[in-house]
Amino acid sequence: MKTTIEMFDNYTITAQFSVNIYNLNIESTEVGEVEKPGEGAFQYEHGEEVNLTAVPEEGWYFEEWTGDY
Repeated sequence: MKTTIEMFDNYTITAQFSVNIYNLNIESTEVGEVEKPGEGAFQYEHGEEVNLTAVPEEGWYFEEWTGDY
């Protein structure tokens, strides 16, 4: 971002930067698990891609993801 300052005296200016951090809570039903990245709470930066791997228990199959995606 660009700004212009007209000088009439001594000034102190600080550029502040930040990044958006988002929480991702991952859980599964009782007949499977999320291996990647695991289950629990994780934090990711804005725009970061997260690959999820769901693994069902023997005799079951993965049906769908639900929630905010």
